[in-house]
Parts: sequence; structure tokens; C-alpha cells
Amino acid sequence: MALVVTPGAVDATSYADLASTLVRAVIDVRATAFLDLGDATVQEALLAMATSDIDAALCSTDRLAGRKADAAQALEVPRGGSTSIPPAIVRATQLLAFHLADKLQLGEIGTAIADTSNVKEDTLGPLTTVYFDRKAATIAAYDALPAHVRGLLASLLVATTVGYGYGTGTAVRGS
Repeated sequence: MALVVTPGAVDATSYADLASTLVRAVIDVRATAFLDLGDATVQEALLAMATSDIDAALCSTDRLAGRKADAAQALEVPRGGSTSIPPAIVRATQLLAFHLADKLQLGEIGTAIADTSNVKEDTLGPLTTVYFDRKAATIAAYDALPAHVRGLLASLLVATTVGYGYGTGTAVRGS
């Protein structure tokens, strides 16, 4: 599996490429399991899995600023008129891949990370539709990320305004 890291591509599979991730891994103590894998195919699969989890988390908050730069792009970022991936997302992808490598080493990969209670099924006559209910999962995917990854992504989320009777306040979700 070759990663496609071109920002805005219709076939993009990762926010971080393997070469820069390996350079980062050499200086990051959290990357031991990732480096120990030694198999580029598995490392790339972990980067793709991390990207998928980050996309799900960013969508679940409904607070990611802007719209996709191109409706046909595969990933949620870039947004608006941008043609690049913010460094915080690249770094978050790398850190989550390191975390997933630890889980793989411990034999925990394969267990569900996301809450499947948000999968709904509707039947109308002979037709059955199975779908993910986004409204039921407004924050679960984001909260499932490790705290250090959420910390990097928090800077990309917009604040929400909440009314309090006599005025308004701004609630910002932290890590």
C-alpha cells in the first residue's frame, strides 16, 4: 500500500508521509514501537489508520472551520482556499500512528476504538439501511483520541457560542 499524501487529492490516504514520520520517530521517545515494526507496509497502514481516525474525530466535533477545499477530496483537510495541511494535523497523525503501533505491539489493535452504538439500522419493507448516526456521535470520536493528539487538534477547532440568559459566553473545548 503506497500512501497518497497530496493535499486535496481524491485518493489521499494520509496527512503524513512515511519518510518524515521516520525522521520524527527517531527523536520521539513515544515512537519506539513504530520504529521496532521495521515494516514499511505496516507503518504506512498505521499512518492511514491514524488519518482516518483523525478525520472521523474532526468531523464528529462539527467545529472544524470552513469547508473542504474541494468537494471531491478524500480527506477533511485542506479547508477553505488552502492547499496545504496544517503542521498540527501532520504531527497529530504521526503521534496517533505511534500510539497505534504501541497498541499493535500490545495486541490491542483490532479492538474497536470507536463506539459502535452510533451505528443505526432502518428497515422499510424489504430494504434495510445501515448507517452511522452523526448526531449520536457528536463528540465520541474526538474524545477517543489520546490527550496529546487532541491537544494538537484543539487549535484547529472553532469556539462555539453558548447563551446564558443575560449574555453569551464562549465555550472552547480543550484537551
